[in-house]
Amino acid sequence: MALLRSFVALLACAAIGTQAAPAVDQLQSRGAARRQAQNAEAVRLQFMSDILGAPASSNMVKDLSSDAIKNVIVTKADPAKDAPVSPAFTASEATNATQSNLVARSFVSGAQLDDLKLHQAYAAASYCLAGIENWTCRERCSGPTAGTIIVKKFDTLLTNTVGFVGYNPSQKAIIVSFRGTLSIRNAINDLKFYKVDADYKLNRIKVPDGAKIHGGFGDAYNAAASTVRSAVQQILNGPGKDFNIHVVGHSMGGAIGILGAIDLYDFLGESFGNKIKVYSFGEPRVGNKAWASWVYTLPFFSNMFRVTHNTDIVPHLPPKAFDFLHHRAEYWITSKGDLSTCDDSLGEAAACAGSVIIPSIVAHLVGYFDIPFGPWC
Repeated sequence: MALLRSFVALLACAAIGTQAAPAVDQLQSRGAARRQAQNAEAVRLQFMSDILGAPASSNMVKDLSSDAIKNVIVTKADPAKDAPVSPAFTASEATNATQSNLVARSFVSGAQLDDLKLHQAYAAASYCLAGIENWTCRERCSGPTAGTIIVKKFDTLLTNTVGFVGYNPSQKAIIVSFRGTLSIRNAINDLKFYKVDADYKLNRIKVPDGAKIHGGFGDAYNAAASTVRSAVQQILNGPGKDFNIHVVGHSMGGAIGILGAIDLYDFLGESFGNKIKVYSFGEPRVGNKAWASWVYTLPFFSNMFRVTHNTDIVPHLPPKAFDFLHHRAEYWITSKGDLSTCDDSLGEAAACAGSVIIPSIVAHLVGYFDIPFGPWC
C-alpha cells in the first residue's frame, strides 16, 4: 500500500510538473525581458550621465522620447557650460574669415529636408543593434524607414566599429549605417590627431600626394571594410541589383562613413560614381586640406550632405590648428531649428558651424531634427 501511495504521488508530481512547465517558461521569459530592460536602462543611464557630466537618475530615462530628453537637459544646471572645449579651439578660429566673406544662408525645406530627416533616422538606428534584425527601434524604424531589411550588422572588437548594412525595397536603396561612440566625453578627451596617407588600402582610385586622413578613422573603417563590401555586394547580386547606396553616420560614424563611401566606390567601380550618397550628422574633421579638396572632385560630390547642428562640439574636432579641414558640403541647423545650406566653396563656412564660439556636447545628440542620437531604442 505504501508503495502504491508513492507511485500515485510520483504520478501527481509529474502531472503538476507538466502543467507547470508553461508557467515556468513564462516566468523565465519574463525574467529575461526584465533583465534586458534593466540592462537597457543601465546603458541609457551611463550614456545620459556621460552627456550631463553628473550622475543621471532613472526618471530621466524612463520616457525615451525626444521631448523627455530635451526636458532633462533644460531642467539641469545647463550642462553645456561644463562641456569640455578643445584646447586648440579658440574664438579666432571661429571668426577666421573676414566679414566680407560671410554669406547669406539659403534655407532648406520640402523634399530635400525630408530626405535629410529620413537618413538621420537611419543614422540614429545604428545605436539600436539589439532589435535591428526585425527593424524594431522605436521611431527610427517607423514611417519612411519602415520595411528596411537588415542583411548584416557588425561590431568589431579592436576598434568598436559598429553599424549595419540593409536595404529598403520601396526606396530602392542599400543602407550602410555607422554608429558614433557611446562615450562622447571620452571620445573628445581621447581623440588623437595623428594623420596617415589617405589611400588606406584603396586599389583603383588615385589619391593626390599630400592628402592625409585621421589615422584612427582609417583604422576604424578598415576593421569593418570587408564585412561592408561583402554585404553590399550580396544585396547588389540579389534583391538590390539596381539600387543606389546610401552611407550614413553620426559623430565618428560620419567620419567612418565618408571613408566607407570612398572605399565602396573604389571597390565597386566607376559605374557606381553617381549611385552613392553620403549623409553625416555631427561629423568631425576627417583629413587635411588636400584631402578635403580632393573629396569634392569625386563623382558623387553633389550627393554629399554633411549636417551640423548649432553648438555641436564634434564638428570642431580635430582642430584646424592641427591641419584638419572639413570637406564640403555643410548643412547647418541653427539655434532656431532652421536648416540652411552653407557656402563652403573656399573652405569652412564662417556663417555656419564656424560661427560658434563655445560648442557643447549636448547639441551633438539632441536637435538633429526629431530623433535623438544614442541608445534610446
